[in-house]
Amino acid sequence: MAFSLRALAGAVVVLTACGSPTFKASGDGGDGATTDAALEDGGVDAADAASAGGLVCPGALPSGTCELKNVCCMYKLNGGNNNYQGTCGTAGKCSGPAPPGSSGDPPGQLVCTRSAQCNNLQVCCIVRSGGGGGGTSTSSCAPLATCSATGAVLCEMGRPTSSCPGGLAACATSSNGEWGLPAELGTCGGSPPK
Repeated sequence: MAFSLRALAGAVVVLTACGSPTFKASGDGGDGATTDAALEDGGVDAADAASAGGLVCPGALPSGTCELKNVCCMYKLNGGNNNYQGTCGTAGKCSGPAPPGSSGDPPGQLVCTRSAQCNNLQVCCIVRSGGGGGGTSTSSCAPLATCSATGAVLCEMGRPTSSCPGGLAACATSSNGEWGLPAELGTCGGSPPK
């Protein structure tokens, strides 16, 4: 799904894969700039949403990304805590075969990899289910308050500041081993699982 922006009577309409169209108030001169209040509520700016692109999915062929309509399936490989291989699942599921060298753990399922892929009032939230080596991480679009209580905001290391909205600390990998994330992804402020 492609993102598009259209000026509409002093507002910006952002069409996203994770939610319905959202409307953002323009800056003083109708220039399309997002107000600080929108960012404080966990939103992202229009330019970031327009360039959201695909899901970062290291190892997925051919380019290390998946289309937004799909899901990034992160499989843990044998030989280390932060050794992962991504594949693109379809119809929101990781139903294909695991890549060679997979540890046999269930894959993490990421439907977003940063908040620009969600609507204005949501962030890309990662949560961890199950404990120990058998747990899995999943991401989805959720309100910031809900995410803060149950998980952490997922972000892309290639965009350490812009993928962490609303004044959250920059993207960090300090808790990636606990989340089951590759080095290309992280959590805002390096937040560990709850």
